[in-house]
Amino acid sequence: MIKGRCRCGATQYIVDLPWPPLTYACHCTLCQRATGSAFAHQYPVPEKAFQVTGKLVEAEVTEPDGLSSVHRHCASCLTRLFGTSLKTARCNRSSCPSSEHLAQLAA
Repeated sequence: MIKGRCRCGATQYIVDLPWPPLTYACHCTLCQRATGSAFAHQYPVPEKAFQVTGKLVEAEVTEPDGLSSVHRHCASCLTRLFGTSLKTARCNRSSCPSSEHLAQLAA
């Protein structure tokens, strides 16, 4: 089980997946702009394994390939927590930096 939260703690999530999850670094220009880095460290999560508490704000973005992606942020502090792409319907891409297990994910 993986727990994560936004910067202010108003929005939290629990991911019910075996440890460690499969992670990847996305290098698309959308992720580069969102993180201010060369990539975004993420892991895929099936919708049924993802539980969120707290209020979210959604932003629909057009990805470089022309498909839509919905990014979800904490409504209070606007931390980007996860997103869903039409390419990966029914699967959230969680942002590793929001995980309370960040040090273990990066190892």
